[in-house]
Amino acid sequence: MYVHLIASALEFLVCIPFGIYFWFRHKGSRLTRWLALIVIMLGLNGLQIFLELTLPPPAPGTVPWWLTPAWGGVGVSLLNVLINSFSTTPS
Repeated sequence: MYVHLIASALEFLVCIPFGIYFWFRHKGSRLTRWLALIVIMLGLNGLQIFLELTLPPPAPGTVPWWLTPAWGGVGVSLLNVLINSFSTTPS
């Protein structure tokens, strides 16, 4: 489990600055703009995995039963939707 935590944290910490750097460094090139967006999405994927592994489940009785599946998972779910909607382009 610790290997997954370290790998996903490194993925986030390396890919996000790399993508931002390429976004601002090569503004005129469409190819590098798409490369930057793909690398940023890869970094967000690392953040999503890190949050999935580290968010603790709610303590019993603190959250209503119908809200328990969304506890801490709302941010992770929004990241998942963003990542998958970016990478899935219509034909």
